[in-house]
Amino acid sequence: MKNIPLYPVISKALYHTMKPNLEFVYSYKNNGDYSELDVVQITKSIIKLEDTINEGEWDYIGNGFKMVGKLSLNKPYQYLRNRKIIVKETIVGISIVWYSSESKQRGVIKVGELNEKSPNDFITFEFEKEFLPKQLLSKIEFELVFYIDRPGKPYPNEKHIANEKGVSIGTFYLHQIQFDGIGSLFPIYTMEDPNAPLWEISINIEDSPFNDQFNDSIKVSLNTAHRAYGYIDHKKDTFNKFFFAEVIASAMATIMMELSSGEENWISLLDSQEPEPGSIMHAIKYYIETLGWDYDSLESINKSIRLYLDKEL
Repeated sequence: MKNIPLYPVISKALYHTMKPNLEFVYSYKNNGDYSELDVVQITKSIIKLEDTINEGEWDYIGNGFKMVGKLSLNKPYQYLRNRKIIVKETIVGISIVWYSSESKQRGVIKVGELNEKSPNDFITFEFEKEFLPKQLLSKIEFELVFYIDRPGKPYPNEKHIANEKGVSIGTFYLHQIQFDGIGSLFPIYTMEDPNAPLWEISINIEDSPFNDQFNDSIKVSLNTAHRAYGYIDHKKDTFNKFFFAEVIASAMATIMMELSSGEENWISLLDSQEPEPGSIMHAIKYYIETLGWDYDSLESINKSIRLYLDKEL
């Protein structure tokens, strides 16, 4: 069920009116200093980090990593007051919430605060967070949150406006960092159904795979209730990377075949049509051009994916 706030909040349109600009730099401690990590864009909201300077010496479990960020907003406090999101003298906090379901951890990075003395043009905040070795597993996600840090002084006709400490007045998803080589290719979910197979794939194309977002349209689910799940659960001693590779290769091959067969051979249109960032075909283009997957036939699709997974695992 979707939560519907009973008070005005920051809409996506208002958020974009503030012209938000977020920059992140990632690095890890190496011989007493920090080495910068490269960012590889997988989809519009999924990235992975690579250590090209030291030829892959970085390991997120063994080294951890540091994130340094900068957030710029245009007249944010003025917009919040003019649109009656907050009342007079309210102090608004801005934080980045991070969470990792696989690691069963979450936390908050304080970015800054807005008040009546905030600049009437652009305001910039800087922040950083160090993630320790062995702190995270598989992936981590980030959201930007605006909240009431200190209540203000409402007029009698402003009782409907949020004015309690800690109340969120706007949450915006930022991105996900995938650490594992397989997980960085597409989001993998889990389900629990004793009557379902070990894995299932859902491909939902509403408009066009050149426009439909990959995260919204493609879903690979691994069934935790299946008796063979222990062989594909990397947290367990029974984990078998070769069996896991076969499962993932089958799922990926299904995606490739679905998009390269039938009346609409979408993959054949990549030469003449540019996919939107984060779309299904944007990811497929990455598989083909960057990872070198061959889609000429069913046999070549399966072979090239399995060869890639053998190398990654």
